[in-house]
Amino acid sequence: MRPLAVVCDLRHAASIRQSIRRLCHPQLHDTHCLVIGVDVEAGGEFRDEKEKFFNWVSKPPEGITEGPFVTFTLEASRAMRLSGLVQTFNLESKSYSAGSLMKQDSGRRGGTTPIEGLLNQCGLSLASASAALLRPWGNSSIDRNVIDDWLRQFGLLRATDLGRSILGSVRLYDAATLGNMLADLSVSSDYATCVNVDPRGNSKSGDVVRNLLTKRQAGRQIGASPAELLESSKFTRIAIFEDGLWSGTEAIGIFESLLGRRNDNLKTKALSDTDMLRQAEVVLAYGVGTDYGRSIVTRYLLDNGLSNVRIEIGQEIQVSTDPLRQRLKAQPLDWSRLREMGPEPGEVQPYVIGQLTARGVATTDLEHAKTFLSELGSQLWVPYNDHMATIVPKWQPWPLERRERASLGQHGLGLAHGFGHSIPKASLPIFWYGGEVKMGFKTIKWKPLFKNAA
Repeated sequence: MRPLAVVCDLRHAASIRQSIRRLCHPQLHDTHCLVIGVDVEAGGEFRDEKEKFFNWVSKPPEGITEGPFVTFTLEASRAMRLSGLVQTFNLESKSYSAGSLMKQDSGRRGGTTPIEGLLNQCGLSLASASAALLRPWGNSSIDRNVIDDWLRQFGLLRATDLGRSILGSVRLYDAATLGNMLADLSVSSDYATCVNVDPRGNSKSGDVVRNLLTKRQAGRQIGASPAELLESSKFTRIAIFEDGLWSGTEAIGIFESLLGRRNDNLKTKALSDTDMLRQAEVVLAYGVGTDYGRSIVTRYLLDNGLSNVRIEIGQEIQVSTDPLRQRLKAQPLDWSRLREMGPEPGEVQPYVIGQLTARGVATTDLEHAKTFLSELGSQLWVPYNDHMATIVPKWQPWPLERRERASLGQHGLGLAHGFGHSIPKASLPIFWYGGEVKMGFKTIKWKPLFKNAA
């Protein structure tokens, strides 16, 4: 990816800026694109505009692979004396007429407008930028062809615009970003550090987090389980690091295991004396998490007399409604149903739907999006359950109500998030699982964006 600057007459700046905002990847248009409007008729030295251009060149955003590209109209370039600045910074540049930069339609089948072409050339269009941003996925290759093929499925189901909107919401954190988020948490160095390596063999995330912590905490021992540190009698302050806190199910499972309540389905080693846990100072440290997950775990800790445990999250995703927050604070909870079914319908705002709302999508289109994604998601849980039944002893197929509640991701959270090593089940199923789906009279075999995620 490379930054893009457009220097044009002030009269045309708003229109060009709007086109860039519509066509650029939504994570990049504010950081990687600059439109400078020059009041050609007024004239002057344009000191503010030159300073803005200088700052843009001098402070490139993270993740760029090439130097900035500059495009301009000849009138604006002459007024601002842009050629000298371009030569000074040795920038690649190209001129266009104002009319061509303002085009909204290429006017020929399969063509592109100059703005579309520039964004593609700089790797900033939705599809090309997505290919770069999602490249850290470690279980399969993601390139432009994969992105185009995934989007093409929406076209087959007559939902092309929805597919593009959802793609722009995806957040994939690579190992370096996750490591930085964990390192920046408010956990002092006198806390003993551990991760939880699942004794059942499912320790992919634990292994990744332990490796990241080892690199950033050179010389410090990283424990493999909370019980290991607590039972050593050396530590009364421990920090348990995890990559993500989504629905709270995993965190509660760890505490249930520590307290000896999960019999043969332990997520971590049980403590020989549960008072060790209650007498320690414990931090749950996450790179990313949801406010829902925080609320659920906080309430669980309160109900189980574990006020000595606090939660730290690097980046928190808002999905809870006010009524849900209030219910989780004060009302009696059916923990068994809550952990299996999640919150009641309408108690969370699915992340992806919230993103579409923030972009100004009309209410009727939002309802269509939610229905479309729910239908696909509910259908994809069927082959997922069939698969799990073949690899997990005593796996119980999910009833229809549970599948429908999880159609936008487990517990209805509707996330579009993941790490280079894993995608949470709280993200939309269309991201992480495949299988036959039917919409109306059309049936296709859905291919997930993140292959080999389940």
